[in-house]
Parts: sequence; C-alpha cells; structure tokens
Amino acid sequence: CNTLVAAEDGWHADNTDGAGLVADFHRLGIDIAGRRVLVLGAGGAVAGILGPLLDCGPDRVRIVNRSLDRAERLAARFVDRVPRLSAAGPDAVGEGEKFDLLIQGTSLGHQGACPTIRPEWLAPGAVAYDLNYEPAFAPFADRCGELGVACHSGIGMLVEQAAVAFELFTGVRPDAGPVHGVLSE
Repeated sequence: CNTLVAAEDGWHADNTDGAGLVADFHRLGIDIAGRRVLVLGAGGAVAGILGPLLDCGPDRVRIVNRSLDRAERLAARFVDRVPRLSAAGPDAVGEGEKFDLLIQGTSLGHQGACPTIRPEWLAPGAVAYDLNYEPAFAPFADRCGELGVACHSGIGMLVEQAAVAFELFTGVRPDAGPVHGVLSE
C-alpha cells in the first residue's frame, strides 16, 4: 500500500506503483504483450508492480531472487494469472532462456551495487527498467551500459504513480507530460 483514500465506508488502501509502471512503459513505447519478462527481486516493490504487469499479457514472467523461497511465495500469489510465471534463484535461470524485458526491483542500488545480470539472459534488442531512480539507479545503468542494453530509470514510474494517486484522491487524472519534460532537462 502506498496510497490511502477516504471513502464513505472508511479508508481504502491502494498501491499505485504498478499502474505507474505500466503508464511509464506506454510513455516509453515498451510493449509487454507477448514478451518474456525477467524480474530481479521479490520484495515489496516487485509485489506492487506484478499484478498490473501481468495484466499486460506477457508471454512469460520469471522472478529471480537471491532467496528462492521468497520468489516462490510471491509467484504463488499470481500463478493463476500467467501460465508461465515462475521463480528462480540467480543461478537457476535456464540456459538458452532469453528475456525481452529486464526489470530491476532489488534495493541493491541503494548500497551502490547491482544484482547479477548475465548477458546470456537477454534477447537481442532487450530493454531494461530499474524501479529505482537517481543515485540508486546508477549501478544498474552502468551494468546495462556495459551490456549495450537500453535502460530506463524508475523516475517515470514515480511521476506516473503520483498521477494515479492524484486521480484516486480527486477523480481527475493530471497530465504528467510536463513533469516528464522538466525531469528530462
């Protein structure tokens, strides 16, 4: 939960991160339908985006986490949504298994680190997206640069999830375009 909305029958909790991520994907021209998605991390940030991500109709989603048990528990919550949703430890991504979209959802960037990313995991033309932004994004961006992979920070998701929250509060969806414009200057 990252948003509380008052209603006649009490408070309602929501999480706007997934809707914000999907809106940012649309803004960036990243189409998830039919794509193979590799998600690094199984914490709260990934839990918040997984439902809306799955609603976009990916072909398969693999959740990779250093704690396999945690990745399996998260995948189990959504197993009925995508026939090919699975969990793995970082050493268990299948050989020859290539992904079109890599989503970085760990907190390692906040310690100046990047999770393991193996080039053989990525299909030609793969795109990467980090849920982090600003300094926490730098280690992932550097690694993607080494691999020649287009990479986007989560600042766009932050802007879009704020627009979703504003809409929940007021019933009006603001145009996030000007904010994206200022941030890209």
